[in-house]
Amino acid sequence: MTKSDLVKWFMTSFPNLVKDMQRADHNFDKDNLNPYHLEGDVFCHTMMVLNQAESGYHNELAALLHDIGKPMCREKVLDKKRVSFIGHEPMSAFMALDVMSVFEEDFPDKKLDKESLFKAIAMHTEPFKIPDKLDDRLVNQSKFMINLLEDTNNADAAGRFHIAEDSGRSWIPKYKTKEKEAPKKKTATVLIGLPCSGKTTYIKSQRPVEDTSIISRDDILSKFPGASYDEKWKNVDQKEVDNIFNEWKKRCIDSGDDLIFDLTHMSRKSRRKSIGNLPKEYAKKAVVFLPTLTEIIRRNEERSKEGKSIPQEVFMQMIKAFYPPMYDEFDEIEWRFE
Repeated sequence: MTKSDLVKWFMTSFPNLVKDMQRADHNFDKDNLNPYHLEGDVFCHTMMVLNQAESGYHNELAALLHDIGKPMCREKVLDKKRVSFIGHEPMSAFMALDVMSVFEEDFPDKKLDKESLFKAIAMHTEPFKIPDKLDDRLVNQSKFMINLLEDTNNADAAGRFHIAEDSGRSWIPKYKTKEKEAPKKKTATVLIGLPCSGKTTYIKSQRPVEDTSIISRDDILSKFPGASYDEKWKNVDQKEVDNIFNEWKKRCIDSGDDLIFDLTHMSRKSRRKSIGNLPKEYAKKAVVFLPTLTEIIRRNEERSKEGKSIPQEVFMQMIKAFYPPMYDEFDEIEWRFE
């Protein structure tokens, strides 16, 4: 498959997405241009990035999909006369799941490393933002994933017209491995995923033993007054929920239980709230649930019949806050693409 073949497939399979990318301009107006993207719209930039990408369908797909979330995140900053795309990296990664699914159906001979692709897209601007911290965050990652991230970042930097002095590449990866530790006595499992992503089903399938405590924000919400889940979610005092959560967590730790934290845990900050101060005898495991957004929407519509739907804007905010779990946070990470 050539790059031209890939572009043709993408434009034929996702015409509405292509139109959205063509309409999403990087520039505020003709008098206020984005110094990093003088080429204009997102689709033009994407084609330039794809042209710079290394050969190979993983590298080419990462380049093709790295900014598909920009139209969903585009906002005009009126006082500064510029356009922002905050959260477009994880948005692109989540939207890419649907594209990956169609790609696998249309090209069954091309096996995708979804985990590496997803992470490379979700983190493609990190070498620009936090080059000094990135190597530590990427400890124990596969060389394939790190090379894919590096190539996507290089192509992104080269695939544009710019006049900004600091728009070049600023990161050369250093491969780091985490020192092995002695086996831990207890396990704290952190479930990571959007609502409707399969976390509750996973818990039921695991059949936790008696000395395992499942700490769930939904279970806390269920104890508050309200006619429906939606009503409780909108009206509850989140600080009160946090206090109940922390007290519950402390009781479980004092009892010496294994722990399962059933929350969305989309950001590093939210995960620190669950596991940041655990005793050292706990091994930390993450389980990441990544069905396609199409499947998430379908499940959410089914839940709406039970009075437990989540508004679309809430999903969008959760996705924008997402950061892939890394081995500087966890001892073990399981990825579930369903």
